[in-house]
Amino acid sequence: MIEALITFLILSVGLLGAATLQTLAKSAQHEVVQRSRAITLGNDLVERIRSNPAGMAVYSDRGKGRGLGRGSVVAETIKNCRAAGEFCNPSEFARYNLYVWERLLDGASGAPFDGPPGQDPGGPPGQQKKTGGLKGATGCILFEADTGKQNTGVLEVVVEWEAVGRSANSLAVSESLCTDSNGNGNGNGNGNGNGNGNGNEEGDVQRLHRVVVRAFVIDQNEV
Repeated sequence: MIEALITFLILSVGLLGAATLQTLAKSAQHEVVQRSRAITLGNDLVERIRSNPAGMAVYSDRGKGRGLGRGSVVAETIKNCRAAGEFCNPSEFARYNLYVWERLLDGASGAPFDGPPGQDPGGPPGQQKKTGGLKGATGCILFEADTGKQNTGVLEVVVEWEAVGRSANSLAVSESLCTDSNGNGNGNGNGNGNGNGNGNEEGDVQRLHRVVVRAFVIDQNEV
């Protein structure tokens, strides 16, 4: 009888350890997937900016405390620069790029402007269909121009999102680069609207993850 109890105890400890290990493995896997997604999004925006450096003033307007995310860019204010016969200047194309990229960041499905005129294909605010993306994500653009240049210099695309739980890699809400001290992003690149960022919880909760993609952007017109 005692031997059976000891065997049962050892088996129970082993099963508990296996369950804990599986939970930790899933959490680590989720973090890797999220970080990989964030890096991909960061690289995507870098390439969009590199293809349109003349719109840097619009891009860099979404800097510290003015992050993209959660539908802060209003679709009705954006010109569809991919439509047949449509021409956009660098600033308009930059706003279009920010709108498209924010939808990727938010995980909204469908191509931009594929619904009825004036209607966001993602649906009404708060009811957008999501197919993926990062939880509570925000992104911002930091740019430092070279001496004597306006659109040529060092670019940093910052992507922040909510961590599954606290870890050695987690940041406090107050350390966010893309949101203000209350966790709210501001503006939409046109001076309209407010986009919510990562933090609505009370206290300085350590729950943010961040990746920064750095690149050097060259405007050929300034060479």
